[in-house]
Amino acid sequence: MKYSIMSGRGRVKLVIGERALIVPPYPKLIHPMEKFNTEMVGEFKWDGYNVRTLRFDGEIVSLLRGGRPDDKTRDLIVDFYGDKLRIFFDENPALVLCGEVIGKKTMARCKSVELDYLIFDIMDLNREEEQRFLGYKEKLELIEKYGFNYTGSAGKFHNLHEVLNWMQKSSPDNECIEGLVLKSLDGNRIFKLRYDMHEELFKDRIKKREPRRRGDDEIIYTHFMQGYPEEELGMRRGITDEEFNELQVMLDEMYAANNKEETIKLGEEMTEFLYAAILSSGDYDEEMKDKLYKRVKRYVAKQVGKAIKMVTS
Repeated sequence: MKYSIMSGRGRVKLVIGERALIVPPYPKLIHPMEKFNTEMVGEFKWDGYNVRTLRFDGEIVSLLRGGRPDDKTRDLIVDFYGDKLRIFFDENPALVLCGEVIGKKTMARCKSVELDYLIFDIMDLNREEEQRFLGYKEKLELIEKYGFNYTGSAGKFHNLHEVLNWMQKSSPDNECIEGLVLKSLDGNRIFKLRYDMHEELFKDRIKKREPRRRGDDEIIYTHFMQGYPEEELGMRRGITDEEFNELQVMLDEMYAANNKEETIKLGEEMTEFLYAAILSSGDYDEEMKDKLYKRVKRYVAKQVGKAIKMVTS
């Protein structure tokens, strides 16, 4: 399967033979407002990573938020849900599962479970893009029917005061929950409300989470590798198709090298390439550049170690 990223938010075109499919991204979020125009449902925001899963031309595909297919994540999800996925896509070929991947086996920070794929939305590719998400009731019915795991709901709210009051008094004591995602019942108005957006209200909760809280450099590096921007931190884009493909070529060459010296040399070239790519994604001060360089070095060192082990084993 071939693919091409069509936007920085994750619109992607999938191609198998003569068949092509365009998968729209998750919508741009709106900012919280004091008054809602409609009743909103609060769903838990988990500390994982966003993955869209669908079936195209008989093949299960899992897309990271930036739009890039990720086979490792796909295999984890397929193994986790087994026949449930097959049955779901047999009966609903135009639907896309949107979920949060968490667990020890994944790139998510939440490691308190072995693995989970928590569904928070279901997209219908046969609908107009502005109306692509199923409504709250229909979504829950499908999640229950096929035995998928759901992110969970905090109930319905009518204004921001109600939401913040609930979060202060009733939020679950779970370090993997970062706050709530508020959605209209039709699924088309969405915004996030994290604890750290109101530090004055959630000091105790944020303090408790602080040892596990990611630094800005980790967020930039992780989001870059997943292919989507983090404009609040000055990162205008994620890794491009060209950069990702070149990185894969470098990895293939490294694993094909037949001696330690060549592997180390290829690792140095990979470090220079990846570091330059990340620097070109945004505007960073010298301290951030240094932190990003160390993250790149750690990533490449891990790949070099694996490649050398293959040579010497």
